[in-house]
Amino acid sequence: MKFESTPHTDTVTSSRHAPVQRNKDSFNQFPSFFNAQDHTGGDFIQRKCLDKEIGEQTECNRVNTDVDGTRYFFKVNCDEYKDDSEQKLKDAAEGIPDEGTVAIHGFASEEGPPAFNANLACARAVKARDTIQAVLSKKGFEATILIFSHGASPGNRPRMRSVVVAHKGREVDTVPYVSCPPDPNLKVNSVGEYIQLIECVESTTHFSPLETLALLRQIYYGKPWSVTSQTDLWDAVIPFSVTPDPKKLHPDLFKALGNNVNVEGRDIGHVFTGLQAMMLPLNRVTLSALPPKDIATVDMDNEAFATWGGDLGATAAAMVACWSLESIHRLRSEDCGKMGMPMALQFYFTKVQAPDEDLEGDMDAYLIRANAKGIPCTNSAMNPLVLSGPVSQMFKNFYNSRARTGSSMRNRYHCFAEVLGAQISNRTITNKSKLIERYHPAVSDFAKTYFVKIMKEAKGPYPPHAIMPHGHQSIRLETHSAAAIEIFLNWLEQKL
Repeated sequence: MKFESTPHTDTVTSSRHAPVQRNKDSFNQFPSFFNAQDHTGGDFIQRKCLDKEIGEQTECNRVNTDVDGTRYFFKVNCDEYKDDSEQKLKDAAEGIPDEGTVAIHGFASEEGPPAFNANLACARAVKARDTIQAVLSKKGFEATILIFSHGASPGNRPRMRSVVVAHKGREVDTVPYVSCPPDPNLKVNSVGEYIQLIECVESTTHFSPLETLALLRQIYYGKPWSVTSQTDLWDAVIPFSVTPDPKKLHPDLFKALGNNVNVEGRDIGHVFTGLQAMMLPLNRVTLSALPPKDIATVDMDNEAFATWGGDLGATAAAMVACWSLESIHRLRSEDCGKMGMPMALQFYFTKVQAPDEDLEGDMDAYLIRANAKGIPCTNSAMNPLVLSGPVSQMFKNFYNSRARTGSSMRNRYHCFAEVLGAQISNRTITNKSKLIERYHPAVSDFAKTYFVKIMKEAKGPYPPHAIMPHGHQSIRLETHSAAAIEIFLNWLEQKL
């Protein structure tokens, strides 16, 4: 949204500044779902509201243009907020980045004297400005706040008794409103839009936070109707699932969620698998279907299994299995990238098992947990996640804030490195060899199990001895597991 006029401005001053990059997902992201039921009780316009005269307002520039943003509601003829609009505005203001720009557009319904309505619209904009200013001042942030009056505006009267607030920071874009239920073909462009889909899930299902996470994870992983992976082995990794009620989860909402796997460069399904595993931590994962009639126990905790650890183990497994398969099998195998020729380990890491969007989603789960619990990143793995509020709010608090684990890209990679136990000096991980040694047993254990999965899918119902790793395959799984960890640490180091 561009601000091309030269309006009156207010600047919230501060004695301190946090030199942190702004996250793209900021203030104007979460339009409230509302059903306004205001009634005027007649056309007589009171010139006071709760004994406070509206008076003549001179701080606003008069405009008469269409605006986009989040709408907050006021009582009839008043600059007093209606229902929970004030709290919603305060919550949204928490996401305004330092040195951003906020535009507040005041409106009034069309009945009554035009002059009074112009002043009333401005008074509402001033009230919203003061609300935002109070939130920012507590954080020591600066923001330029522009206030406008649209005066009396035609249309639905309860809707017009409002302000529309839009924000534009140096790295922040206005996020479009997403209806509930949404357009089934919706493709979101930001996490802010996706969060509105989560809010729609919450408002229509009334699930608990754990149930909401389970449902969102299952949209992508673990059920016959999942978008990314349909294997029921996910029930062993995350021992909790829900069955969505078709009457609660609108089919258009289901389709819209499924259409949006990659959100702003992160695989959103990886975020949900990680977070749900963190709510139900397991020190190791026992699978009962690999190979048939056997029980495979992977000596890796389930939060690593569901995120980065599984990606690295799958990389090593693909390297060994795809070199062992015939060309016809490789061409059919997703795990081999459907390449007829065997490829290098870097290919299986970057292009198939651990592309950037997967690792970014893996990482976000750990950072969201640290942010939600208010704990340091260092060695925070396997710290159970307990949610007392909605999943959507947890996402807002992380993606829509300047928390050190959230908005600064360098800080976020640094945080994740600390989660893994990395020691960092001058943007270099100085203990790589120790980290490889630390994680190698778990990653190679996963690789052996995933090797069986690839071979079984490629060759069908072969006897177990034909698909189990043996001899040089076992040695290569060990070797490539260590190499995959090193590639991963190099990837992370380059981001610091």
